[in-house]
Amino acid sequence: MLSTRNLSIGYTPTKPLFHGINLTARSGEVTALLGANGAGKSTLLRTLCGEQAPLDGEVLLSDKPLSRISRKERAATLAIVATEATMTGALTVRQLVELGRQPYTGWSGILSPADREMVESSMQLTGIAPKASAPMATLSDGERQKAMIARALAQDTPLLLLDEPLSFLDPSARLEIFSLLSDLARGKGKAVILSCHDIAMSLRMASRLWLLTADGKVLDCSPQEAIASGFMNRLFSSPHVKFSNPPGDFIWTT
Repeated sequence: MLSTRNLSIGYTPTKPLFHGINLTARSGEVTALLGANGAGKSTLLRTLCGEQAPLDGEVLLSDKPLSRISRKERAATLAIVATEATMTGALTVRQLVELGRQPYTGWSGILSPADREMVESSMQLTGIAPKASAPMATLSDGERQKAMIARALAQDTPLLLLDEPLSFLDPSARLEIFSLLSDLARGKGKAVILSCHDIAMSLRMASRLWLLTADGKVLDCSPQEAIASGFMNRLFSSPHVKFSNPPGDFIWTT
């Protein structure tokens, strides 16, 4: 669904944040992007969706270079849930989700019966339908995240990119959102990529991990491989924390 070929990302051509990136995100899988704070997770996601130009190499969507794909075609292929707060307080949940149909409605913005059915289905899938008439400003953090994901689902793309969708959520809401994304990948055949700080949940629930290392590489592996190889212990080095199998477990030592 999405792949990279010798990709280099960052802001200074002579000093890329990461280089030689060769990754693949597949339909039916959830890929968790893990790295230290400030490592460059958001930069990578912005590059993957075309919001930031690569320093070198290329991003491919279904084997077609992203740079050659029109914005309209791109909007029908990938949907983004950004980490930045969006000014949506005056909108109801339904109005927000309806914005996901913009790539298909044209300049008029008039929703067809099929568009409205997609909006309703997206709200049902994310569990936010009971709040359809509620202003966004009245929602909890977890409900707001569900609404934003519903808008991305209404866009009806095979690829979802989410930047820190679990931030500021309590443990139960994080589990609910991650479970939702897993169900969308497996049940709807979508490719889901999310950056995440919840390491234990990523190890337990993600299909693949992309690990941002200190030497400018991005490793692609399964959760089991990440632990068995020692990648996790090196990436999140601490004298008190050791990762162990089964994935998601870690040991605290004194």
